[in-house]
Amino acid sequence: MSSYKLEHEVFVSGHNGTSYTEVAATTAISCIACFTRDLFLLSSASKTWLRLKSVINICTAVAILAVDFPVFPRRLAKTEIYGFGGMDIGVGLYVVANAIVSPEAKQKPGSSAPVLSQMGKSIISSIPLIVLAFARLIAVKGADYHEHVTEYGVHWNFFFTIVALKILLTLMYCIIPIQLSTYFAAAILLVHQLFLSRGNSDYIVNGLNGRGGREGLVDANREGIYSLPGYIVIYMLGVGLGKLLFQKRNNLKDWLDAAKQIAVLFLLFLTCLLLTHQVVEPASRRFANAAFVFWVMNLSCLMILLCLLGEIATTYIKALQKQNTSKQLGKSLLKNSSDQAISKKDQQRSQNDPPLFNVCMMEAVAFNSLLYFLLANLMTGVVNMTISTLHTSDISAVAILVVYMFALSGIIVFFKSKNISTKIW
Repeated sequence: MSSYKLEHEVFVSGHNGTSYTEVAATTAISCIACFTRDLFLLSSASKTWLRLKSVINICTAVAILAVDFPVFPRRLAKTEIYGFGGMDIGVGLYVVANAIVSPEAKQKPGSSAPVLSQMGKSIISSIPLIVLAFARLIAVKGADYHEHVTEYGVHWNFFFTIVALKILLTLMYCIIPIQLSTYFAAAILLVHQLFLSRGNSDYIVNGLNGRGGREGLVDANREGIYSLPGYIVIYMLGVGLGKLLFQKRNNLKDWLDAAKQIAVLFLLFLTCLLLTHQVVEPASRRFANAAFVFWVMNLSCLMILLCLLGEIATTYIKALQKQNTSKQLGKSLLKNSSDQAISKKDQQRSQNDPPLFNVCMMEAVAFNSLLYFLLANLMTGVVNMTISTLHTSDISAVAILVVYMFALSGIIVFFKSKNISTKIW
C-alpha cells in the first residue's frame, strides 16, 4: 500500500460526526435554495418530488469529491461507527427518493405473473447495475484507489446495495400487499434492531476474530450485507410517503393539509429517533439500525415539507401574477384593440420559429439520476488520480469543485436536451 493511499484512507476514516441539528440545517439549506431559485424562475418552478430525486443527487455529487479536500469540514464526513455525519445519509435519502416515485407508491396494479417470472425480470433488469458494481470493484482494486473499507466492506459498494434492494423488494412485494408495506417495515425494523442489540453490532465492528479482521466473503463485506434490512425498511417507509404525496388533491387547502401531515410525520420520526438514539442504540450508518432509519426518514420528511411549502408558495405567487397580468391585458385590449391585433403573418412566423434551448438542470438530474451519480463517481476518481487532493489549498479546491460541477451539470443537461434516458431502477 502506497504511503499516500494510506494517508488518504486515514484522512477519511475515524470521524465521529456532528450534531443532528447541524445536519438538518445543512440539508434544509439546499431546499431553501431551490425555493429561492423558483422565485426567480417562476415559469419553471419544479415539482416537490423532482426537487427531492435532484437535491439529493446534487448534494451527493458535491460531497463525494469535496470530502477528499481539507477544505471540507471533517465533522460532516462519514462517521466511523456511531453519530450524525453529513455524508452518512446519502444512500438512505437516495433510496427514499426512488421509493417515493416507485410504482408501489403510485399504487399501480401489480403484475399477475408468477413469482419466479417477476424475479427473473427483476434480475435481468438489474444486469446493468450488476455490471456497474463489478466494474467499480475491478477499477478500484486495479488502480489501487483509496478505500474506506468500513463503509460497505472489502468488495461491496453502493451498486451492490441497490441491486440487492431491487431484487429483494421485488420478492417482498410479490408476497405482501402494498397496503401493508408500513406494517411489514415496522416488523422488519424491530427484528433487525433485536439482531443488532444481541451482540451483532459488536460483530459488525470487530469481525469474527474480534479484532476487526475480515475472514471469508461474508465477514469481509459484513457492513454492506447486514445493513440491507435497514435499507429495505427505509424503502418501504418511503413508499408510504410517496402514497401520501400522490393522493389526488384539487386545491390549495388540500395541499396545505398534506403539508400538515408531513409535518406530523417529521415530528413522529424525530421522536422515534431521539428515543432509539438515546435508549436503544445510537444512530449508525454502518448498521442501518433503527435510529439511523428514523434519522433518514426524519430528514426526508423535512426536505419534502420544505419543498412542498416552497411549491405551494410559488404556485400561489404564479396564480396572483397571472391574475394581475390578465387584468392588465384586458384593460389594454379594451383601450387599444386595433393596435393589439396580431397579423396572420406574425402568427405563422411565431409558430415556425425553432424552440429555444430550455432545459432545467434539476429536471435533467431527475431524468438520469443514476447516470448523474455514476458520472460523479467517475469524475471524482479522475480528480483523485490526477492531483494530490490532501495537499490542495482551499482556494484551489473550491475552484476544482466549481469546474467539476459545471462539467457534470453540462453533461447531464446535454443528455436531457437530446431526450436520452438511462434509467434502470
